[in-house]
Amino acid sequence: MEYVADRPEQEEPDNNQAAVIASAIYTVDPRTKIDATAGYRWIKFSGGQDHNEAVYNGGVTYQFAENGQVEARASQLVNTSPTQGVVENAEQKAAVSYGKVLSVYGAVYHRRDNYIEIGQTDRAFGVTAALRYTPDSRTAFAISGRYEKDRYQPQDDERNVYGASARMDYKLTEKATVSLTYDYNRSTGQIDTDNYTDNIVGLELRVQL
Repeated sequence: MEYVADRPEQEEPDNNQAAVIASAIYTVDPRTKIDATAGYRWIKFSGGQDHNEAVYNGGVTYQFAENGQVEARASQLVNTSPTQGVVENAEQKAAVSYGKVLSVYGAVYHRRDNYIEIGQTDRAFGVTAALRYTPDSRTAFAISGRYEKDRYQPQDDERNVYGASARMDYKLTEKATVSLTYDYNRSTGQIDTDNYTDNIVGLELRVQL
């Protein structure tokens, strides 16, 4: 059971949300596992525009080698915000990974964002790939790349998003890790605000208490 009371500071409709959700994991055999979370969410706005929606998140994982697996997953969630109202977020994803010291990862996905109150649906199709190298217990290197194509209604505007990242982790102690990161993002689209390029360099220190 879940209950959420949303009380925005601005003059937007308040809403109360209640949900019933159940989860289960089923091991078909030593290589195959199915997990699922499903339920129903009721959203009641102070203005009277109520919305009810089924929610779920489930997947099938198959281990084809000691360090390799294939996963297929689908989800549908419901969110609310003062500016967007009720948004139904659905995603389908298929991924494969293999390796231990040197591991590879690849995935394809489709995402749909349905804005219930304004009758608009946005879609995204994407692919990601990553390579991770762990030479010892203290050090790890990773690089990744992605491409995503977005389509917005009602004008059917399109956007292309390209991304690449690199990361190095070094374990200082059992509870402290320092990381150096770099992210590159480039977006090109038919809407002016969708055209940008950014480069982000980061230095992180994580301490486990």
